[in-house]
This record gives sequence, structure tokens and C-alpha cells, in this order.
Amino acid sequence: MTKDIKAITETAILVALGIVLQIISNLVAIFQMPQGGSVSFAYLPILAIGLRRGLKYGFLGGLIFAFNHWLLDGYVLHFGSIFFDYLFVGLAFGLTGFFHQKRTNTFWFLLALFLGGFVKYIMHSLSGVMFFANNTPADQTIFIYSFIIYNLPYNAISTVLAMVLGLSMKTIITDVH
Repeated sequence: MTKDIKAITETAILVALGIVLQIISNLVAIFQMPQGGSVSFAYLPILAIGLRRGLKYGFLGGLIFAFNHWLLDGYVLHFGSIFFDYLFVGLAFGLTGFFHQKRTNTFWFLLALFLGGFVKYIMHSLSGVMFFANNTPADQTIFIYSFIIYNLPYNAISTVLAMVLGLSMKTIITDVH
């Protein structure tokens, strides 16, 4: 019972930290795309939940973060993007829970952070293809525009930042009591 209370409390704290970092990211846009999407540090605490506590808490924390991120952003031009740009991304962050048992190994730690960022990138890109094709410039194909020109830059930067910051805080992230 005490272990569950610690895990729930820790998940709530990391989700709250992620939300605060997302708000700061929205206020101080390092790199903002015109129809949504930006470089953000907010994902690292959410990715850390799965690494620290496993799939159950990773998925739960990711979904809670995604729902709050959607409410705070309020940026939905199509109903389907609620799922692909927010909820499925939250679930993607929970995938780090697959690496819970191997989190102290640097390779698996970095792979978990990369996987969370990569699946986020895929979800945003698919959302662009399915729901925002009308934003594609006339001289571009929807796949090139969504996967490479629009979503790759900010997602790649966010993922690399999460990996670099995560590696610098690896001991804190992986030490579970």
C-alpha cells in the first residue's frame, strides 16, 4: 500500500512538473511552428514516470499530462487531432515503462527516451497527414511536408534535449525508493 501511495504521489508530482514546463515552454517559445508544435522540455518528467514506475504509471501519467496539455493548449482544428496530437502522444510517453527494469543501463535509458520522442513524432506526423493536408504548400507532398518539413525539426530537437537532459539527470531519474 505504501509503495502505491509513493508511486501515485510521484506520478502526480512529475505530471505537475511537466505541465508547468509546458506552460513555460508556451510562454517562452524557443521554436514554435505556425499550426502548433514547439520545442519543449516538458516531456522529460513524463518520460521519467514510466522509467521509474513501469507501464501502468507511465501510461496513466502520460494520459493525465496529455489531457491537461490539450486543455491548456486549446489548439484543435480537427477532432481526430485530439487523439493523435495529445492522447496517443501521452500513451507514447508511457512506453518508457517497458524499460523500467533496465533503466539504470545507459543504452536502455536513452533508447526509452528516444522511443517516447520518436512515437510522439510519428503521431504528430500522422495527424498532419490525416487531418491537416490542406495546410500543405502546393509544391510539397503531404508526407514530405508533414513528416520532414513540419514535424521533424521541433520533435527532433525536443527528443535530443530530453535525451541530453535525461542523461545529465540519469541518477535522479532512475533512483527509485
